[in-house]
Amino acid sequence: MKVIKNWQRYMLEWGILAALIIFILVSNVIGERINPETYCPFGGIQAFANLVSHGSLPCDMSSLQILSGIALIAAVVLFSKLFCAYLCPLGTISDLCRKLRNHFKLNPLSIQSDSLLDKALRIIKYILLFVILYGTITTGELVCKKFDPYYALATGFKGELVLWMSVVMVLLLVLGSFFIDNFWCKYICPLGAISNTFKYWLWMITVLGSSYAISIITKSPPLWCIVAMICVFGYLLEIFNPRTSLQILYVQRDKEKCKGCHICDSKCPYHINVAGFDGAVENVDCMLCGECV
Repeated sequence: MKVIKNWQRYMLEWGILAALIIFILVSNVIGERINPETYCPFGGIQAFANLVSHGSLPCDMSSLQILSGIALIAAVVLFSKLFCAYLCPLGTISDLCRKLRNHFKLNPLSIQSDSLLDKALRIIKYILLFVILYGTITTGELVCKKFDPYYALATGFKGELVLWMSVVMVLLLVLGSFFIDNFWCKYICPLGAISNTFKYWLWMITVLGSSYAISIITKSPPLWCIVAMICVFGYLLEIFNPRTSLQILYVQRDKEKCKGCHICDSKCPYHINVAGFDGAVENVDCMLCGECV
């Protein structure tokens, strides 16, 4: 019998995905309308942006969702991207696509880390993050619902969405993750963008502090300008300074026991050069999934 390694993670992420599917099916059977965004911390971040800009919350949103968004950012600062590795249903789907490809012994398409293509693709998630937050700030609505694959799949492609956008995003999630390891998480996901941004929390405090000082001097620039600054700095830090610091949890490499086989590198879904670190794996992509361990 083959032993399933890292089974604790799989049990948690697959269990959450199964519970979400059951909840949605039961809700549809009893005819109760649900808004999946209310169960996503990114919805809470959008709601917070709307609260700051308009002084009100979008429909179906409450202070509980805002707290979930703030809790996500706090967790990223302290514990890295645990939500992405263990809780996010889209991350689970991406993981399942990768395992399905490996089951059929198909070779993935390779994008070399730190290559020009890799750096160019990484900007997509920051553009999406800005578009979503800008749209939320200016319209007062959760713009992400129009093309969010989580929202589309959870509602059965019904609700407040643009069908062709939702279909394109679902295809990017499934096909992209099937052919390229962690394609969605690394290049497309706006929640991944904001998580990566706040892994550089000292820089973000500096950016937000500078923005506040500028707002006092210039009588408050539009909030979207501050959002744009966060997105630009987040992207530049990600591509030019992939090493992060000042977290509580890290994957630790014991160089005394390392045999130089580099299996840890090949097992990492992000293809981080784990063997290149002397101790803590301080990389912005690391989500503590434990595959290298």
